[in-house]
Amino acid sequence: MGRCPAEGLEASIHVLFLFGVAAFLAWDRYKRDDLDRPNRKQADWATALARFVCRRPLGIVSIIAAYAAYLSLAAFVDVDCLEARSLHLVTALEQYARQDEVTSYNLDNWESAQKASVSAGLCAPARRRLAAVGDTEHLKLFYAARNRPADVITAKSLLDARILEGRVTSDDGFDDHCYVAGGAGGANRRCSNAAVRSWTDPFFAGGAVVSNIDAAAAEFAESAEGRYFFDVFFTIKNPTSNVSRSEIFFSLTDREAFRQWAKDYLLPTLERASTADTRVCWLNGDVNDIEVEEAVTHDALLAIGSLIFVYLCMIVHTRSPIVATVAMAQVLASVPIGVYLHRALFHVDQFYVLNFLGLFIIAGIGADDSFLLFDVWKAEVDRGPSRTLPEILAAAYRAAGASMAVTSISSAASFFANTYSTLPALRSFGIFCGTLIMVNFAFVMLVFPAALVMRSRMRPPAEDARVDVGGEDVVDASSVQVLERPATPTGDEGDANPLALRAAPAARSRSRSDDDEEREPLNLWGRVAVVLATPAELAEAYQRFKSWAAIDKFFGRTLPTAVKRFHKVILVAALALAVMGFASTAAELKADDEPPRFFHRSHNLGLVYELSEDYFAAGAERGLSSAGGVVNVDVEAPTPGPTPRPVAAPSAPTPS
Repeated sequence: MGRCPAEGLEASIHVLFLFGVAAFLAWDRYKRDDLDRPNRKQADWATALARFVCRRPLGIVSIIAAYAAYLSLAAFVDVDCLEARSLHLVTALEQYARQDEVTSYNLDNWESAQKASVSAGLCAPARRRLAAVGDTEHLKLFYAARNRPADVITAKSLLDARILEGRVTSDDGFDDHCYVAGGAGGANRRCSNAAVRSWTDPFFAGGAVVSNIDAAAAEFAESAEGRYFFDVFFTIKNPTSNVSRSEIFFSLTDREAFRQWAKDYLLPTLERASTADTRVCWLNGDVNDIEVEEAVTHDALLAIGSLIFVYLCMIVHTRSPIVATVAMAQVLASVPIGVYLHRALFHVDQFYVLNFLGLFIIAGIGADDSFLLFDVWKAEVDRGPSRTLPEILAAAYRAAGASMAVTSISSAASFFANTYSTLPALRSFGIFCGTLIMVNFAFVMLVFPAALVMRSRMRPPAEDARVDVGGEDVVDASSVQVLERPATPTGDEGDANPLALRAAPAARSRSRSDDDEEREPLNLWGRVAVVLATPAELAEAYQRFKSWAAIDKFFGRTLPTAVKRFHKVILVAALALAVMGFASTAAELKADDEPPRFFHRSHNLGLVYELSEDYFAAGAERGLSSAGGVVNVDVEAPTPGPTPRPVAAPSAPTPS
C-alpha cells in the first residue's frame, strides 16, 4: 500500500497550533501593563481567567474558531491522504447486541473461517453449487399474517406475493443485477431461472391460484424444500403457517449501481407491498443499510428542528441574536470535533447509529450552560455599574464556573463509565457523548464569555440617555455596561467605591454653590450616563432602574414565594413519588433476553428480525443458504437462457 502524499500533515498542524497558542500567551504576557497584572496574593483562577478573556477576547475567539474548523474538517477528510474519510457507520442491528467476550470472538472467527473455506473451495456440500458472476446477494421476503397466530396461506396472500415478486423481477433494473449461474455479466448477462425461489410456485397452475389450497399445502409439507418456505409450526399434520418467505438472488458486479436501484425502485416497492391481511418484511444488507440511513436522516431533521427551537429560546431569553448565535455555534461545533476525537484520540473507528442521540444530549446541556453563565453575567451587571468588566466576569466565573464544571465533569464521567461495557456499541456511545460534553464546556468557559465582552464593548454609550431621579421612566439595567474605570484614587480614600467618590464632591459643591448649579454626570461603561446626586438619591434611582421580564418575575418572585409557603407539601409529595417509583421499578425490573430494539414494529427493521428468529430458527434452515458467492439449491442447474419475463399477475376473480 502506497504512502499518502501528505503523510504527517495532520500531526504537523496540531504541533503548529500548540506553538501558536504558546506564542499568543507569551505575547499577551509581554503586552500587558503593570496595572493589569493580578496580585498573586489576592487573585484566584476566576480573576486571572477573567482578566485574560477581557484583554484578548477577539484573539481567543479567532484561535479557537480556527482550530475547531480544522478538527471539523479532519473528522470527515483524511488530511494526510487528501481524500474523504468514511464514517464507518454500523447499520447491522445484530452488532449492537454482540459483546466482547469469548462467545462473540468465537462466532467472529467461525464466520471468517467459513468464508475463507468457501472462497478456497474447501467446502463440498452435498447439493449442487452454482458459481455466480460477481458477488452473490439475496433478498429474503417475509409474508406474515397480520393477526398471528393465523394462516398466511390464503388466496389473497398468494396473489399479493405473486404481484410483489412480479413487480421486482419485471423492472429493467433487475436485469442488471439478477443472479447469473454462468457466462458473462453486464449488459449481456443471462439471468438464471434459479434467481427467484418463491413460496407461491406450488400454489399456481396456469397463471391462477389452484382451487384446493389446503391440498397443495399438505402435499408441499411432505417435501424438505416445501417446509423451508414456511415457519417451524408448518408440518404434515399442520400444513398451516403464520409466516412464509421467498428469496431473490442477485449477482452484483456494480454494488453502487445496485444500491441506487434499490433506493430508487426496490425499497419503495417493498414499502408499498403490505396489505390489510399480510405484512411484508425483507432482509438484505444493502437495502437495510438504506433504511437505516433514511432513519438517521429523519432523526437528523428532528434534531435540526429541536436545535432551531432551542436557538429561538436563546434569542428570547438573552434578547440578543448575536449571543444566541454564539451559544448555538458552540453546540454545533462540538459534534464534528467529537467525531474526530472519537476516532483519533480514543481509536474507535466504528460509529454506531446510537451515537446520533448525542446531538440531542449536547443541545440540552450546552443550552443549560449558556443560560447559566448568561444569567449570572446579567445579575452581576445589574448589581451596579461601578465595577470593571474583569470584575464582573470574574464574579460570573466564581458563581457559574464551578457549577458548570461539576455538572459537566460528572455528566461526562457517567458517560465515560460505559467504556468498561462489554458491548462495543455502548462503549462508543459513552465515549462520544462524554467527549461532546467536555468540548462544549471548554467553549462555554472561553468563547462564550469572550463574546459577551466583545458585545459589551461594541455597544457605544448613548449621549442623550439619562436617568431622571424624579421621573417615572424605568430603564432596563441589563443595558448598563461599564467601558472603563476611573483611576484608583490615592490617599485617605484608598479603595473606596468610585461612585461614592464622585458623589462626594458633588455633595460638597452643593454647600458652596447654588442648588440650581448643573451637576457633572458620571460616564459609565454602557449606554446610560447616570446623573449623580446624593448617595441616597443614587440608590433610589438604581432601584427604579431595574426592570424584570415576565419570566424573571416568575422565577425570581412567584416561584420562590410558592416554594417557601408550600415547602412541606412539596417535600412530602416528592418523597411519596420517589418511594412509589422505586417500588414499581423493583417490582417490574427483570432482565430482557431480547436484543435491543431501535425501531418500532411498524418499521421493517423493527419486525423482520423477530420474524426471522421466532418463526425461522437456526434449525429450520433446511439446507437453502447462500454465502461467499455460492448458492446451494435442491435442483439441478438450468441451462442459461434469455431473461424470462414473468407472466402478468392474475387478477382476482370477480364475483358472479
